[in-house]
Amino acid sequence: MHRPAVCAFLQQSAIRRTFSTALTILRSTEVPAANENDILSTKKLSPKEKVKLIFHEVNPNEISSTEIINVFNQLKSIVTLHGKGVLKPEKVELKQLVALFLKDIEALSVSNISNAVLFLSSVGYEFDKQSRSTIVSGLLQAIKRSPVGQIIQVVASRNLGNLIISDIEVQNEAIQTLQKRWVEVRNPKDLCRVLQLAQHFDKKFLSRIEDAIVESVESSKFEEKVSLILSLFKAKRRPTPALRALGYHLSKSPDQMTMNQCIGLLYAVSGLSFHDPGLIERICNDAVSTLSMNKTTPIQIGKLATSLGILRCRHKELLEQISEWCISNPSVLEPSVLIPVVMTLATVDYHPINGETFFKLIEQKLTPSTVGSSSKWIDVVWAMTILGIVKPETIIDTLQESQIEKLAEVD
Repeated sequence: MHRPAVCAFLQQSAIRRTFSTALTILRSTEVPAANENDILSTKKLSPKEKVKLIFHEVNPNEISSTEIINVFNQLKSIVTLHGKGVLKPEKVELKQLVALFLKDIEALSVSNISNAVLFLSSVGYEFDKQSRSTIVSGLLQAIKRSPVGQIIQVVASRNLGNLIISDIEVQNEAIQTLQKRWVEVRNPKDLCRVLQLAQHFDKKFLSRIEDAIVESVESSKFEEKVSLILSLFKAKRRPTPALRALGYHLSKSPDQMTMNQCIGLLYAVSGLSFHDPGLIERICNDAVSTLSMNKTTPIQIGKLATSLGILRCRHKELLEQISEWCISNPSVLEPSVLIPVVMTLATVDYHPINGETFFKLIEQKLTPSTVGSSSKWIDVVWAMTILGIVKPETIIDTLQESQIEKLAEVD
């Protein structure tokens, strides 16, 4: 046979074999066996059948503590989707699984124990006195070997698993362990969480945490520096070295602050009496840039004006931007937004360049009927008097005996 003919014959044979194989596959009625996840995900099984299948796959003699937690997680997924009714707390298989969980509890982490107990409590499972004691013992042992992040979480927990157990005992163990391992608390997020729980710790530990802030500030992210200042404010602590370090690095950072960050920081530095000129200037400049993007909400304008007023900050460019925003958005201006603005302008004694237009807007929007509260209306009249825009008849009406009586009443 000539070579071209041989090649043609071989090609035709290959095509026939391929076509024959494809037909065999298409005609085959055999289906590969589904694994456990495939079975659980199929829509043909009811939720209760899925639960039954999960328990059927559990081998009490071979299951590890990690596998027990995985089973709880699978059950939790089904309960979350279909409701608590699919898993009865008195179910024998569930009780057997809980017994295995309690037997190996000392091998589990704090988060695994608390999450499992929370799940079991959510489906109505009731622990007896001995079980509660075992859980507490397991938690106490787990705390000692846990990362500091998990220990902080225990301190923050007010009721682990909604159990009728001595949460104070568990929490105290977490507090003592954390204070002994203070050198490990270096992550900015952990530092913030500790400050938010400052009432639980002693002064020596908190001083060490504040020293850790100074050491970690240079390597921390921009948003973490912001969070640290806000956390110090919430904890009512004002360590000068930490605040100076945070203020310096924030003012020199190339990152742009969001409007909420600007508002929060202005309020925090005021509450901390930390009037760092460089930081305040940086915050105000970023607020100006954000305002120019026209993405600011009326609520943010009110909060920004309030923060500036509390701080008594006379940043001309920012005050101009706020008044310009109000003029450009009259339809969304409520008294709750305008009152802080006019009060701040009066507090820092500043007249915007577009004052004539802005003050007309105030006269239209702020009246006794729109303001509502008598005490707030007195504040508005005071602000308009300081700014020199109040009308004589407004003062006369405000000082009438009926108005004074209203002010004397509980507002």
